[in-house]
Amino acid sequence: MERLKMWKDQVAPWDRSAAEKARARWDSIAKPLDGLGGLEKIITDIAGMQGSADVDLSPAELYVFCADNGIVDEGVTQTDASVTAAVARNMAKSQSTVCLMARRAGVRVCPVDVGMLEDVDGIRTSKVRKGSSDFLVEPAMSRNQTLQTMQFGYDLAAEAAGRGVRLLAAGEMGIGNTTTSTALACVLLDLPVDRLCGRGAGLDDAGLIRKRQVIRQGIDKYGFSQEAARSREEGPAMPREEVLRALSRLGGLDIAALCGLFIGAACHRIPVIIDGAVTAAAALTASMLIPGVSRYMVASHVGREPSMPYLLEALGKRPVIGADLALGEGTGAVLLVPMLEMALSVYRDGIPFPGLNMEPYRRYDKT
Repeated sequence: MERLKMWKDQVAPWDRSAAEKARARWDSIAKPLDGLGGLEKIITDIAGMQGSADVDLSPAELYVFCADNGIVDEGVTQTDASVTAAVARNMAKSQSTVCLMARRAGVRVCPVDVGMLEDVDGIRTSKVRKGSSDFLVEPAMSRNQTLQTMQFGYDLAAEAAGRGVRLLAAGEMGIGNTTTSTALACVLLDLPVDRLCGRGAGLDDAGLIRKRQVIRQGIDKYGFSQEAARSREEGPAMPREEVLRALSRLGGLDIAALCGLFIGAACHRIPVIIDGAVTAAAALTASMLIPGVSRYMVASHVGREPSMPYLLEALGKRPVIGADLALGEGTGAVLLVPMLEMALSVYRDGIPFPGLNMEPYRRYDKT
C-alpha cells in the first residue's frame, strides 16, 4: 500500500481562508444572498481547492478514459465491444457528442485508451492490458494492473497541472461499464443490486434481469458480504485494502484510471467535475482510498442511472443540473463548465451594494 500512502501524504490541504474570502465576495455583490444557489457554492469551494479567492477556470480539459470490459461476454449490454472502438475513432476526429459540446464550452477533450481491445489511431494510449476480464470467470484486473492504471490517471493530472490547467472534467467510454460501476457501487455503498442497477444504454426487461443477476453473482463470487461495507452512520468506511480489492475484482480499467485522475488532481489543487454514474463510482472509490480527495470534486448532474443519487450523497455532493442525462463521455461535466464561467463573471465583475446605493443584505442564523 506504499503508493496509496504516498498519495495520501501529497493531497493538498483545502484552503478555508480562501473559501471564506470567496463567500464574503459573493455576499458583497448587489443581489439576493445565495441568489445563484449551488453555483455560488461551487465557486466558493473551488477557491478553497485552488488556494486563492481569485478563482480561475481556464484552461479546462476533459479526460475521457476508454476501455473494454470482459463482463460484456455475459450478455449485459445491448451492443458488443466493437462500439467502444467506433466511438473512440469518432473522438479522434473530434466528432463525438462530447467533442461537439466541448468545442462550444471551450474545453479541450483528451481521449485516452486505458484498456480498449482495439488500438485506435489518434488518441493517447496508456494501458497495461487490452480489456478487463469477465469478472464471473476471474478478477477483472490484477491488483498490480489496477494500481498501474491508477498511476496513469494520476500522471495525467500531474501533467495537466504542469501545463497550468485550472479545471478538469472526468469522462469515460466503454461498453459494459455501467455493469462494472454498479457492481462496485453496490459493494462500496452496501446497497442491494436491484436498487442501484439501471438499464445502461437501453436494456429491455430481460436484459435488466440478466444484468442484475450477473452483478449479484460477481459480488457473491468474491465474498463481498453485506457486512463488508458499513454505512457512514454505522461507522468507518471499509478498509482501503478491501476497497482496492473491490475495484480490481469488479471494476474496469476506465474506473481505475479515473480514480487516479481524482487523486492526482487533489494532490495538485485542481478541481475535477464528476460526470455520470461511472465517474461517480470512481470518485467514491478514490475518496475511500485517499481521505481528503473528495474536497476537490465537483458534481455536475444527477443522471438517469439509479446509483447516481446514492453515490453523490455518499460523496457529500449536490449537483446543479437535473437534465436526466445518460450519455457518458463526460457530457454532463462539460455541460457544467459554461454555467460556472457565467457564475464566475458575476463573482468577478458584479457591482457591490454601495455601487447601487443599496444597503447590503445580512445573513441571519437559522433557528
